[in-house]
Amino acid sequence: MDDENWKRSLEAFEIGYFEYAPSARRNLIELFPQVHDKQEAWEDLVALIAKMVINGDYRVTSCMPLILSLAFPLVPNQEKAWLDITRLVDFKSIESDPNIKNSVLSIFSNSQNKEQAWTDLLRFSNNTNKNNLRTATNILCSNIVRREDKQKAWKALIQLTKYEETEVKTISASNINYIFPYVCDIHKAWEDLIELINDKDIQVKKVALSTVVSNFSSAPEKQLIWEYLSKFAFDKDSQVRIIASNGLVKNFSFAPDKQEAWESLIKFINGDFQVRKIATGALKSAIPMVNNKEKAWGDLLRLTAHKDIDVRKNVADALVSAFCLVSDKQKISNSLHDCLKSKDRNIRETVISILSFIY
Repeated sequence: MDDENWKRSLEAFEIGYFEYAPSARRNLIELFPQVHDKQEAWEDLVALIAKMVINGDYRVTSCMPLILSLAFPLVPNQEKAWLDITRLVDFKSIESDPNIKNSVLSIFSNSQNKEQAWTDLLRFSNNTNKNNLRTATNILCSNIVRREDKQKAWKALIQLTKYEETEVKTISASNINYIFPYVCDIHKAWEDLIELINDKDIQVKKVALSTVVSNFSSAPEKQLIWEYLSKFAFDKDSQVRIIASNGLVKNFSFAPDKQEAWESLIKFINGDFQVRKIATGALKSAIPMVNNKEKAWGDLLRLTAHKDIDVRKNVADALVSAFCLVSDKQKISNSLHDCLKSKDRNIRETVISILSFIY
């Protein structure tokens, strides 16, 4: 009886689309789980869609994604069912209804052969609209991230970042940080990451740079990565500058050459406001790790003349902290008193605040 009802509902859906589409669709959704021969019912459904595509009647396919996504998990031969779906997608290629293509997206997670499904999904994504492309990439990335073999997952994700379409590149790049810490071939992963931070797409560049910052401690060549971050701290894009300068401050303790890292911080104080604020905020915590503290003291002392009051406040805090670390305290104390003779009011005020803490 259910099989008969299924046949009638299918006919009603095809013939009376305008008047009865909602109820006919509901009948199909409710009846499919009750049909005895679900494989045959599936093939009836696929045949109906193919017929509509052949006739150039795309109206009925607007509600097919829902029906197909609900029916697919119940089909006994899912490998055959997946093949049916991909054939519908390929049928008439670009001219085929985007809603049919969307059906592939909706049932992707239920496909048993994920490797083949990824291949099919990528193939049709090249000939689809931006909304479907965005959905396809999100589904791909979601499934890639969950793969047990993280090395293969990383390779698949990197391949997606090389697509010309901005949608694919940016969505794929946004997922790299989820996999990166678990990749076995760390050297190859860092090579890929360095390539991504130099990508022309600004969104890809920012996401990759954030991943570099988060994983700096595991970098095999920290000096090279430090140099990249230092370069990007002066990038033309403000967000790139902020990510890079924050990364340098956050990973100062992992810098292979602390003296060079300190000089980078001092250099950044001459950068724009945002970078300067980040750099000066790190002076106090950085100076205990610097080898040549006397030179660092001299660098800080010169900054007491800086026009930015926030810089001077942070410099004063760093100098107070540094006073306890330098060996020749008498020499340092004399240098502070000498600064009191300066004609620059900013220097005098900063030094007075330092002396009030020291003595």
